Amino acid sequence: HDFNNLLMVIRSCVSFVAGDLPHGDPRREELEVALDAVDRAAGLTQHLVAFGGRQPRQVAQHDVGRVAQELADSLRHAIGDRHTLRVSASAEATPAQIDRDQLEQVLVGLVENAREAMPDGGTVDVDVRAVTLADPLRRGGQTVGAGDYVRVSVQDHGHGMAPENLERAFEPFFTTRVEHGGRGLGLSSAYGIVRQSGGAMTLESQMRHGSCVKIYLPRAIPDREGVAPEAEPLLGARVLVVDDDRHTQRLVTDALRKRGASVICERDGTAALRRLAAGEPVDLLLADLVMSGLSGREVVARARALRPDVASVVMSDYASFVDHLGGEILHKPFSRRALFDVAARALEQRGWARAS
Repeated sequence: HDFNNLLMVIRSCVSFVAGDLPHGDPRREELEVALDAVDRAAGLTQHLVAFGGRQPRQVAQHDVGRVAQELADSLRHAIGDRHTLRVSASAEATPAQIDRDQLEQVLVGLVENAREAMPDGGTVDVDVRAVTLADPLRRGGQTVGAGDYVRVSVQDHGHGMAPENLERAFEPFFTTRVEHGGRGLGLSSAYGIVRQSGGAMTLESQMRHGSCVKIYLPRAIPDREGVAPEAEPLLGARVLVVDDDRHTQRLVTDALRKRGASVICERDGTAALRRLAAGEPVDLLLADLVMSGLSGREVVARARALRPDVASVVMSDYASFVDHLGGEILHKPFSRRALFDVAARALEQRGWARAS
């Protein structure tokens, strides 16, 4: 929690300064290097959290094949000119209930892992399709139950893995490529995310023939297409921010005000609840989960009893709020885009309409 707070403050301050500099300015380029380092530090933390299956999520229905195809250009750029990426998806819809950011994290991690298995170049094949397993499937110590799934296969044509290494492949920090800078987090974090999403993952490998990772996500019933959100969805929103970290509070407040929201702040939950009890006009409560005194979870629970019309979002790097109370969670360290999106979604769920 404290580490992610520090990363968020660093990222926000650097991002604000970089945004004021013109493209091509060498100072902006140096700041972008710093932002990349912060993102990699946050990513390392999330890899470890993901393996434990405790990563906070924003679950929604996504067509996995469409996500893979939309991500293809970024993946090709990531693996470089010495490797070829082929992405295919079945014509049949491949919907699954999953956090999109986590899905992209899994795809990127597995493709990068496949690239590292072929240091001299080669082809990475990604295939997404709907499958039905009439009987349980057992591969490499992993079992996939019978049922309807979206299957994602990532195949490399590298050297393959020795049988004694297959059993340890999903362990965090286990890698056979230490000399190439491998950290042993790609497969383990993907495994944690897939397991948290109710799915399963298998690994098949043959020496001198390559490896194939297969993800099985429970197939969902397709939703109808949604309507795109309006621009500037926070214009006129009245937001109460509760956080005992003054740096985080200031950064969140400044970002919301720049998008047209009016913001009031409190350093503790008791003072925030007094405002709500007194009838102060508030559309959205934004509270940190870990604070001195009342926790964000307690503040939100009491706020809902006092003012059920007020939307709520908790800022945290823990999944317990979602598991035990429900509602929107903003995972630290977050970007301004994530802040705006989560706040807008929480307001929309309460039927709030932006100012015209």
